[in-house]
Amino acid sequence: MGHVLVIDDDPTFRRVVCRAIEQDGFRVVEADGYDALAMARNSLPALILLDLRMPGVSGLQILHALRCDGLTPPSR
Repeated sequence: MGHVLVIDDDPTFRRVVCRAIEQDGFRVVEADGYDALAMARNSLPALILLDLRMPGVSGLQILHALRCDGLTPPSR
C-alpha cells in the first residue's frame, strides 16, 4: 500500500493529521507547500491531503503542477 502525503503550511495541523492517519496503520509523509511538489514527484503517494490556501505557493498551484505532470486523474 502506498503512503499518504499531508501538505499544509501549519506544522501543528500537519502533526495532528499525521498522528490520526498513522493510528489507522498508514505510512504518512508531511510537507509544507514548498517541499510538497518535489516529494509528490519523487515518491508518488496513494493519497494527498492538500491545503488549498497557503502563503507563497498555493495548493491550487501544486495541484495544477501535479496535473501537468500527469500525476493526478483528469478533472471531470
